[in-house]
Amino acid sequence: MPEPIPPGGLVLEGERARVELENSCFERINWRCTLRAPPGELRSLAALVPALAARGYSELKRVPTVLEVFHPDGHRVAIIPTTGRIQIRVSMNVPEEMRGGVALQIAEELGVVAEEAAAASPAGAEVTDGR
Repeated sequence: MPEPIPPGGLVLEGERARVELENSCFERINWRCTLRAPPGELRSLAALVPALAARGYSELKRVPTVLEVFHPDGHRVAIIPTTGRIQIRVSMNVPEEMRGGVALQIAEELGVVAEEAAAASPAGAEVTDGR
């Protein structure tokens, strides 16, 4: 049984990213991801999608304004390019007490992908919303 969620919420810090448990999530499934180095050098947050696909994620297009990819283990990453929001939804197959750690691992992978994509972008390229 996991520890109770503290009143102030739950935040886990990594080297490249941090994850914060979404306020309405009591099963520790939905996590907001913040990359340490904002992908300001990326031409587009949409550049993360093919980079994640190359790592084994599957892209799913359900809503035009949301970029979604699925991890091979069933986790979901949703990217909203217009706001820069990144949400990680951990698979229900992961025991609850391990979900925060899994979310942080995925966030760290996103940080690596963002760094690689930024390095591949032309210097001074304008950030776009991916449309």
